[in-house]
Amino acid sequence: LSTGELDVVFVGPYDLSTSMGISGELDHPRLLDAIKEIIRLAQAHNIALGCYVNDFESGEQWLRSGVQLIACGNDAFLLTRKFAEEHQKFKNAAASK
Repeated sequence: LSTGELDVVFVGPYDLSTSMGISGELDHPRLLDAIKEIIRLAQAHNIALGCYVNDFESGEQWLRSGVQLIACGNDAFLLTRKFAEEHQKFKNAAASK
């Protein structure tokens, strides 16, 4: 981070958790500590920081922690979630008949 050549650092929690041997455990204390350390270092070197999140709540948490750029969801994640929501609506409607 001290190269003077970086404008932004982007944290990918899924990639980072996988490289730490805790793949997909986004609430694992070691992962959270690592991201907090990245935030601290980025702030110390005056580098903007971005982070991928799955939802507003986790994005809001990271914004409060000093992350400036939030990427929320991806096409596959958002489509899957929307299809699941719509499927549940149909199940509920069928059950209430």
